[in-house]
Amino acid sequence: MRASEVNSLIIPLVQLQSLNNIGVLKINYPTSLLRGDIDKIRFGSSGRAFLLTEEGIGVLDQDFGGSKQVLSEGLAYVKAHSAGQLSGIIPLRQKDRNYLLFYRKLPAQNWIIIGEVPEDELYAKITDIKQTFLLGSFGLLLLVIAVALWLSIGITKPLSAMARAMRHVKHGRFDLALQHMPNVGTRRSEVDYVASVFEQMTHRLKYLIETEFETDLRRKNAEYKALLLQINPHFFNNTLEIIGGLAAMKREDLVMDATEALAKMMRYSLDLNSDLVRVSEEIGYIRDYLLIQKLRHQDNLMFSIHSDPETESLHIAKFILQPIVENAVKYSLEKGEAAEVSVTSALRDSRLWLTVKDNGIGMTQEMITGVLADTELKGGVGILNDKGHSIGLRNTISRCRLYYGDLFEISIESEEGGGTAITLKLPPVRS
Repeated sequence: MRASEVNSLIIPLVQLQSLNNIGVLKINYPTSLLRGDIDKIRFGSSGRAFLLTEEGIGVLDQDFGGSKQVLSEGLAYVKAHSAGQLSGIIPLRQKDRNYLLFYRKLPAQNWIIIGEVPEDELYAKITDIKQTFLLGSFGLLLLVIAVALWLSIGITKPLSAMARAMRHVKHGRFDLALQHMPNVGTRRSEVDYVASVFEQMTHRLKYLIETEFETDLRRKNAEYKALLLQINPHFFNNTLEIIGGLAAMKREDLVMDATEALAKMMRYSLDLNSDLVRVSEEIGYIRDYLLIQKLRHQDNLMFSIHSDPETESLHIAKFILQPIVENAVKYSLEKGEAAEVSVTSALRDSRLWLTVKDNGIGMTQEMITGVLADTELKGGVGILNDKGHSIGLRNTISRCRLYYGDLFEISIESEEGGGTAITLKLPPVRS
């Protein structure tokens, strides 16, 4: 026994009758026996348990290794803060590492069992479980993203493309709509079926609208040609009467002027080779028309024409000024005073302004609003569908809107008894 370390267990002996101490019983056992069992206690990978006295001396001569400082601080903490507690857990930080100390006091022997373990080792399994859970969650997230992408490619993407195509169809841009149509896959799902039917419907709608547009365009073109061929019978008869009266008065010079002006007007009206004419040609036609009217009304009509040289080579839709000038002469004479009519052409704000101004009976705001509303381009509105009120102005506005579309603007300034000024604002067409 002297060659090995031993620990002794002393048990007092008591006489049962008198309860007096009669001695002690000392039991010696090898230290390694108890030390081996305590050393088997492990926390994590490096945490151990130690049997110490209250002074911190090892009862079983255990090797403290690198745990001596941690145990020393732990015992100091227990003495200072755990006087009435038999067991507990102490958190401790040592050398930038967190430790947990577990202790249990043995009052009979004045011993204490204390265990120390790094906190990260104690929770290593929990950390592994947490990491496994996070990896699993990340994998599940990737799976959800993959499924979402699959749904987007297979369902959402075709529907979004079809929605863009619908917006183009809504505004009549069928070619762009067909470009944005989703590709129909081979799966023939419900989405593919809807996309396929919508594409067929778009093709069919495009064909029907183009056919209707061509038909309507031919009709409007026929109406336009009919308007160009239309010569007011009263004007024609009045002009012949003027020529006859001048011939009777032997005014050969005026007869020649009137006949030449009428011939130019006839030639201009019957020339249907082009829908566009130069501004100078339209102004020349108006000058011949006003000349004949001047021969008829004499001093009751005064007119002036001012044409900017920069505008004379520009092209405009044919026969758009004569109806307005005719109305200007007619309603100015109805006022009972000398009619004053002026025609001007000018370039302003990069646009061609054609203005006809008179001193006639004027128009109410309700009449102006009605004329503009009646000439809005919409299905079924023909150029010659007017009912007899302001027919010349309505025809001109309708044809300009038909020909120029949104590039055409009109300004009507008028008041009852104060005359009217009508300005056509057209894009400058140079060829």
